[in-house]
Amino acid sequence: MNQLTKEAQEKIEELVREAEKIQELTGLLTAELVQGWRCYHIANSIRQAYADKRVNSMYYFLVTVRVSCENSVILTLTNLISEQKRHKTANISYLLREFETWANKTKKFLNFTGRERLDNISRTATLTLRILDKGVPRHIAQDREYLETIRPTVEKLESYRNTIVAHIDRKLVNDPAPLLTEPLLYQGEIESAFDMLFGIIKRYSWYLGYEVRFEEHGRRVLEDFEYLIETIEKDNERE
Repeated sequence: MNQLTKEAQEKIEELVREAEKIQELTGLLTAELVQGWRCYHIANSIRQAYADKRVNSMYYFLVTVRVSCENSVILTLTNLISEQKRHKTANISYLLREFETWANKTKKFLNFTGRERLDNISRTATLTLRILDKGVPRHIAQDREYLETIRPTVEKLESYRNTIVAHIDRKLVNDPAPLLTEPLLYQGEIESAFDMLFGIIKRYSWYLGYEVRFEEHGRRVLEDFEYLIETIEKDNERE
């Protein structure tokens, strides 16, 4: 079997470096998504605990935590999904564009070089063969369509963010009603948005050769919060 030329080897190294940069980007987006998901569970757990009358103390602390977490959820989803044309935002759409560019370069290179000549660089071969064999262009187009389906939800959150979270809009002086309105977080569409983003991140992480796990983060938060509430309940019983 012929060895790769120097130019081909350099091109492979370039593709690997680009893949590593995309992997770093994916890691940053994953961290933000996980933080938002944890905050969603914390805020929802506090809300439910008061609705179920499980706590009658620590009001100021828990309300402060809940509001902070609600704001974090709003910022997470709008940051990851919004198309802010004035800023070069690193979000899910940016990830799809970068991945698409890299996949096209990889496919073009393999078509020119030949798959059989990559046997001596197994890691790169694994990555590039995944790109070719698993329908990346179709998945990217599909994921862009998925993002559009949750655009109405994001627009609601953007409106809340722009009038209350990022700053207090002047119009609230004459119409304070939005300040008294609970954020639209406790509806199925918010959890669906998180689930969709988790699916996208998982898919492209797998293409890049590593696996991410999200499922346990929500469960761990719920377990921790249940322990906190049980401790508060026991303390209240002693009073």
